[in-house]
Amino acid sequence: MDPDVSVIMGSYSSGIAILASEVANRNGTVYWETGSAAAETTERGLEYLLRTNISVALPAYQETAAQFFEEVVGPAMGKNFGDVRVGMVYEDSAFGTSSADAVRQMAGDNDWNLVADLPYTATANDLSSVIENLKNADVEFLYAISYVNDAILLMKQSQELGFEPSVVFGSGAGFTTPASQRRSGTG
Repeated sequence: MDPDVSVIMGSYSSGIAILASEVANRNGTVYWETGSAAAETTERGLEYLLRTNISVALPAYQETAAQFFEEVVGPAMGKNFGDVRVGMVYEDSAFGTSSADAVRQMAGDNDWNLVADLPYTATANDLSSVIENLKNADVEFLYAISYVNDAILLMKQSQELGFEPSVVFGSGAGFTTPASQRRSGTG
C-alpha cells in the first residue's frame, strides 16, 4: 500500500468494501465507505473504517421501515400490512444476504406474512423461475434487494411474465438510479 495515501474512499459493493477495508485497516489507512450496506462491513470493529450510509441491520432502519410499511403502505393497499402477502428476492452476495436477514427479522418481529424468500445470483441472465415462484405465491408486496443490472432484469422479466405486485419496494442501487429506471421500463 502506498504510504502517501492517507484515506481511501469506498466502493459501490459490500463484497469489495469488506475486503478492501480489511487491507486498509491492516496498513493503518482510513477506509471511508460510501456504499456498502452489509452489516458485516462494520460489525468487525475495524479501527480505521468509517461508513456514511446506514445498514439495514441497524434497529433504526428496521424500525423506520416497519413503521412506513405498516402506517403508509398497508393503508394505501387498503389492508393491515400484516395481512399483505410479502415476497422477498435478493442477490446472494454479502449485501443481499445481510439485507435479507434484516428483512426476515423485521417480518418476524412485526408478524408480516412473508410468503416468498428467494435468493438469486446477481449475474444471472434469467430470473424467470424466481418470478414464477413469486407469481405462484401470489405476492402483493415485493421487497427486492438488487444491484443495477439484476434489478433491470427482474423488472423487465416481471413485466414480460405478467408479475404485477401492488407494490415493489426496491432496496439497493438497482432501484435508485434514473438510468436503471429507464432501462427497466419503470421510470
